[in-house]
Amino acid sequence: MAIEFIQDQLEREIPEDSLALNNRSGEYVALLTPSGLIGKRFDTVVLPGLSEGVWPNLKPRSSLLGANVLDALIAGEISQAGELKRSELPGELRMLNKAAGACGQRLILSATDKEDAQLSQFLPLVYGSYPQIESHVSKTYTLRSIVGELRRELASGKSSNPEQAALGLARLAAAGVPGASPRSWYGLLPVSPTEPLTDLANQQLQIRPSQLDNFLQCPLHWFIETHGGSAGSFQASLGSLIHEVLEVSETSDLAELEKLKLSRWNSLEFEADWLEDLGKRQAARMLTNLAEYLKQFESDGGQVLAKEQNFSFELGNIAVRGQVDRIEQLADGNVVIVDLKTGKQAATAADTLVNPQLALYQMAVLEGGFKELDSIDPKQLAGAKLLIVGGAKLAERKQPAMDAQESARFKKLLLDCSEGMSKSVFVAEISNHCESERAYGSCSLHLTPAVSYVG
Repeated sequence: MAIEFIQDQLEREIPEDSLALNNRSGEYVALLTPSGLIGKRFDTVVLPGLSEGVWPNLKPRSSLLGANVLDALIAGEISQAGELKRSELPGELRMLNKAAGACGQRLILSATDKEDAQLSQFLPLVYGSYPQIESHVSKTYTLRSIVGELRRELASGKSSNPEQAALGLARLAAAGVPGASPRSWYGLLPVSPTEPLTDLANQQLQIRPSQLDNFLQCPLHWFIETHGGSAGSFQASLGSLIHEVLEVSETSDLAELEKLKLSRWNSLEFEADWLEDLGKRQAARMLTNLAEYLKQFESDGGQVLAKEQNFSFELGNIAVRGQVDRIEQLADGNVVIVDLKTGKQAATAADTLVNPQLALYQMAVLEGGFKELDSIDPKQLAGAKLLIVGGAKLAERKQPAMDAQESARFKKLLLDCSEGMSKSVFVAEISNHCESERAYGSCSLHLTPAVSYVG
């Protein structure tokens, strides 16, 4: 047994690597340096990576103390040390000539033109001119990427061989690869339910302030966000943290606000250190603006009646539920609803006048929606405002108090929205919302031709 084991190990011995040219039969690819091609001949020679700084490499080759520079200066070959760089070019050209001269039939050159790699000046010498650059998109060779590429070819109608793409998808579907089977593709299956989402005659429709705003902007966006869910983001998480700081803070001191932020900072997740640094700078700006507002509020003699206060009221078959960030009572006794905003973009004064969220907050006061608060008199309502702390400077946008005429108009708006929310078809506001770079709507998914949109 021992002899058999030793014999087996000897047979497994792998020859050591060698730089010697031992490809006598011509059956293998020879990897050689340009100097290794001297005196040899091949049918095909490939010179890859012709980039400036690589070939030609004009960096002066010298010793640590630059002895060859001194020799060149003494010999009169150069007048300045910087000229030695140019003296490397003839040697690089000779190496190129020797490498190209080893080619018998076909010479292949390759180069990459990108931000950190420029085409070699040797290319036009061999090719006659700089070749036309071909764009290249690297592919990820995974089953998911292959399925996506084949589906894109079929959906675009630009495939040179659609039968081959369909056959490839069929083989992947037979193997159980996710996404390959047409049964799982969006837009191909028939519409599932066709009846309305809500039967207003027999059911109650719940509306929240943010949902109302989404529906008015784009019904399709509202439907996806409400019934399909939305992906979270760091900005949303950071905004929630600042909201929490405002809720639990009892002072306007910036240092105390920073402590509250730090005590909750580990709840945020970052993909890289630089993203965390960016988040810290954004949070610092928000807290600075917030501290400025709180100090001014205290100096004006204001009083906080409630923070993160829930409300609810009913209007016909509509049940309105929500929460306000802050309810303030001014020194003159008037009451203002405050909605904290942590985004950079500040709403215009004109948009704030008809802001549906602020209007819904005011209606909650008029309809007695704050049942846990007995101290709010609807006659004291002085309006609502947006407190914007995400920009470079603190900003406020105010909505005047809701009168009887505005209350009637807004109730009609709520009833109209409830009719739209209860239907089975939801229109996409493509030009006004879906295509907007600042909308960040889930409905933008349907602008992709391969998904559903036909423009």
